[in-house]
Amino acid sequence: MNSELAGPGGASRDPLASFRDPAGTVFTTEGRIFRAVRPDGLDDLTAFLSSTAGQGAAGAGQVVRTDEVPSSDAERLLDAQGLAAGAWKLFEHERIPFPSYPYEWAPEMLHAAGVLTLDLALGLLEEGLGVKDGTPYNVLFRGPDPVFVDVLSFERRDPLDPTWLPYAQFARTFLLPLLAVKHFGLGLDQLLLARRDGLEPEDVYRWAGRFQRLKPPFLSLVSMPTWLASRHDQDDASLYRKRSAGSEEKAKFIVGTLLRRLRRTLGRLEPGQGQ
Repeated sequence: MNSELAGPGGASRDPLASFRDPAGTVFTTEGRIFRAVRPDGLDDLTAFLSSTAGQGAAGAGQVVRTDEVPSSDAERLLDAQGLAAGAWKLFEHERIPFPSYPYEWAPEMLHAAGVLTLDLALGLLEEGLGVKDGTPYNVLFRGPDPVFVDVLSFERRDPLDPTWLPYAQFARTFLLPLLAVKHFGLGLDQLLLARRDGLEPEDVYRWAGRFQRLKPPFLSLVSMPTWLASRHDQDDASLYRKRSAGSEEKAKFIVGTLLRRLRRTLGRLEPGQGQ
């Protein structure tokens, strides 16, 4: 999707965006960027676009500008892509110039993208919305500023759900790479070019020294997940059982506390800050 929101003119479909976003597909034509959205993704997108936090983030340039295409134009554009107008809603995105990918970034850019992802999740929480993906591939840069471009990553939350499902993905693609950059002097190209899904705790555990594994943030981000992974039963269905907090306020408090803790951890991993 990154390449589509920033790519050249012409007409093309992004197969990776379609694979990653089953609720929609992104294409370019006439030098413009469009996203076709299926009915099963439309309610979440509409809820985000109409929310106070969503409108504020878009107005501040933190989320890509997204406008619904009038039906007369939408039918023509969808038909040219072989998409039935009755089965899709069409939206237009602003173009973000100069595409880049996380493995090309400076560590400061990865850190900024992580801050944006968590700040959006926190801002949306009060309105019953959330961010369902915790990956830097949702972000492009407009100059020095990160812009969240995958608007189908926003969803209406189950009000009783006390979990933030992207936690492990966020750790693999933001926290662990920044930890490896900070403590082992590795570049993001070395870490992410062959690992689109990020680092596993076991990867960093092998690189860390015996005493380093017992110090924060290695203990919580690397050692404990590695030790627990070696002990749990892969076939234990209880690991994947949906949980309920019992009340909306309790669920919101638990998720908010987790997001703020991740924000503090991310702050300790900011490039250029003290160890």
